[in-house]
Amino acid sequence: TSLELPPILIERLAAGETTSRTVQVVFPASGSHVVAASIADDGLPADNRVQCVLNIVDSQPVLIIDDSVDRLAATYLRSAIAPGDRSQTGWTVDVQSSAFLRDSQVETLLSYATVMLADVSNLDARAIRNLYRYVDQGGGLAVFPGSKWTDADAARISQQLSTPLADRTEDQANEVLVPLS
Repeated sequence: TSLELPPILIERLAAGETTSRTVQVVFPASGSHVVAASIADDGLPADNRVQCVLNIVDSQPVLIIDDSVDRLAATYLRSAIAPGDRSQTGWTVDVQSSAFLRDSQVETLLSYATVMLADVSNLDARAIRNLYRYVDQGGGLAVFPGSKWTDADAARISQQLSTPLADRTEDQANEVLVPLS
C-alpha cells in the first residue's frame, strides 16, 4: 500500500544548502515501511530522491518493578502508560517483583525498552548489578520513589545505580538496599 502526502513547498534550495521539513505519518500496521521524499528535477538528478526503511513495532515493552502487596504504584503507572483498549500508546506493561530483576539474565531485561522502579524499597546486590548492566547496554531506567522515601534513600539509590561496576569496592559490590519502614 502506498500513501502519498500533499507536497511541502521549499521556496529555494541553493547548491550545498540543506533544509528539513517535518511531517506526521500514521502507519496502518506494524512492520517495515519505505519512506521516500523527493524534490523537483534540477541539474543533479542523483540527489533529488531519498528513501529509508522504518521498522514500526506494535508496541514497546515496559517492565514495572513493584514489591508492594497491593501493587498500587504499578497500577498508577500502568494506567498512565497503557490506559486501555481505547487508547493505544504503543507500550505494553509487565509488572514484576524485584526478584525478577535478581533472577533474570541481562538479556531478558534488554527485551524491555525501559525498567521502572515503582516505590521499590529494597534491591539486593545481584538486582543492582543486573540493572546497572542493563542500563550500561542501552536500557532505560526510571525510578519513582514512594511516599516513605527520604532524601537519604534517594541519595543512596542514586549512588548505587550510578557508580560504575568497575569502580565499586567489594563492599559496594555486595551492598543491599535496606528496606524502609
